[in-house]
Amino acid sequence: MSNKHSLNDQYEREQAVNIHQSCIVSAPAGSGKTGLLTTRVLKLLTVVDKPEEILCITFTRKAAAEMRERIFETLKEADNIEDIDNLGLDDYQKQRLALAKSALQNSHAREWDIFNASQRLKISTIDGFCRSISAKVPLLSQMGVNATATEQAEPLYKEAIDLWLHQKIENNDEILTLIHSHFGGDLDKFTTVLIKLLSIREQWLPLTAMVKHQISDELLVKNYFEQQIQNIISDTIFDVKNILGPY
Repeated sequence: MSNKHSLNDQYEREQAVNIHQSCIVSAPAGSGKTGLLTTRVLKLLTVVDKPEEILCITFTRKAAAEMRERIFETLKEADNIEDIDNLGLDDYQKQRLALAKSALQNSHAREWDIFNASQRLKISTIDGFCRSISAKVPLLSQMGVNATATEQAEPLYKEAIDLWLHQKIENNDEILTLIHSHFGGDLDKFTTVLIKLLSIREQWLPLTAMVKHQISDELLVKNYFEQQIQNIISDTIFDVKNILGPY
């Protein structure tokens, strides 16, 4: 996609706002992905019975705030326009404002009062959405009703690791033998390593799940990862030798 809404990608754009099918939009920054998502939400607002039926999830609070701002700016703009066709807009802008007008009509018909009830439109981060679910079932989730997301998760990682280690120590688990072997019994060093691993778990967790799914035997899984580590060591040694050159 380009910054301009050219005919070259018009079909793809139409497919992206087709609310009767799922789609994935992959495009560089500034190409209009947020605009497409805004248009898709506006189109949903024209047909839903209530705003709560729509769920829009982003990765960051900044992106969620931007998405909400885009949607309501478009609704306010459309609310102040009588005749879209005489404004000299391109087809994309006409579609966006026409959908916003239809969304406002749906809001009026169903008595949403969308401008005074903007929070009814669920636009949140992944963490925020999960928190809202856990708050609805506080006993089942064991997180209570006041659970909050945190940007500094290291203390929570350490608490979880300390609890896990305490259980292993109580059960005299063989994992302690491995810890003593690899870390000289230094539990603080071991904890630090685990905290770093948990902070980047999105990089390795899918791999572990994939391998466990493909290999049912735990020993084979262990051997697989040990072999990968050996491969990394061998590659690193090879690279170092090439950098140092002949002795």
